[in-house]
Amino acid sequence: DQSFIQEMMRQKKDMGIVTSTISMGHKLDLTVVAEGVETQEVLDVLRRHGCDRAQGYFISRPLAENDFVEFMMRKKDALRSVSKAKNVQDIHRAFHK
Repeated sequence: DQSFIQEMMRQKKDMGIVTSTISMGHKLDLTVVAEGVETQEVLDVLRRHGCDRAQGYFISRPLAENDFVEFMMRKKDALRSVSKAKNVQDIHRAFHK
């Protein structure tokens, strides 16, 4: 839930809920998606804790269908780079060229 994501950097209990949820999701063989990612710091922490996917304003504001297609076309090379990424910094560089 995005409320936990947004508060996890300030509230120890929210960080515990987020990391426990990631762990539980993986134990259930689920792909874990974090909502409400608005900063690089939050994305880095989520990745360190094994979060599989993220969405939020840091990655992109909501887009209309045509804008989304254009966004993805611009980012297709970055997406290829992500599959080869060794760390979060590689992913960030791929999307912010």
